[in-house]
Amino acid sequence: MIITSPYLQPPLMPEAICAVSTRFSAPGKSQEFDLSSAQAEQANFLANAARLQKDLGLNALAGLRQVHGRRMVEVNQGNLGPDMPEADALFTTTAGVGLMIRQADCQAIVLSAPGLVANLHVGWRGNVQNLPGRALARLCQKFRISPRHFRAYISPSLGPCCAEFVNYRHEFPKEFTAFMVSPNHFNLWAVSAWQLVSQGLARGNLSISGICTKCSQNFYSFRRGDSGRFATVVALKLNEQ
Repeated sequence: MIITSPYLQPPLMPEAICAVSTRFSAPGKSQEFDLSSAQAEQANFLANAARLQKDLGLNALAGLRQVHGRRMVEVNQGNLGPDMPEADALFTTTAGVGLMIRQADCQAIVLSAPGLVANLHVGWRGNVQNLPGRALARLCQKFRISPRHFRAYISPSLGPCCAEFVNYRHEFPKEFTAFMVSPNHFNLWAVSAWQLVSQGLARGNLSISGICTKCSQNFYSFRRGDSGRFATVVALKLNEQ
């Protein structure tokens, strides 16, 4: 699959905008659009984040120092820089604030309900901790919303073709063996879908990009040897409030 835009924009949620950046700054260009926030790349990160915010027409961008945990934080303003909270999920009810998850094989899982959006960073450790199901449950409880009112999107990420875990017996719970598609290979998209649906999300409200980041040259991939990061962003539309 060749993507001819700097962004993949899934037609997902009526109340929100959602976009996935590619590794290129413009169609046909070789310049990298890297959103890694490593210390040596701070200036480049902030410049590319500003471009991302402008391109999507957002008032602000909020991100995280992602640590493969299950902490979830609420944001209502931009926070890029050294003060980004250490967490792996964020949510907002403030229109125009983009929630950014940075990736290089991990899933970004976007959740949306009327007046509310969330974005989750889910690597295999996040699946082991059931971050998708836990986050959905917390949002339902906090805002008193039925899970049936949520929509979800699983971004480009490591596909079952390339998700090899030779130490899975020590790393994964036994129930994950139902998602082994070939020796040592797992469908983590299906794991996340199962965790969300088990928490009450309607299967028809779930969309999976189906793009493997290791296979696709359009995205950064840690397993392919890339050090950069692309991003998935979601925001409530400004005209929704």
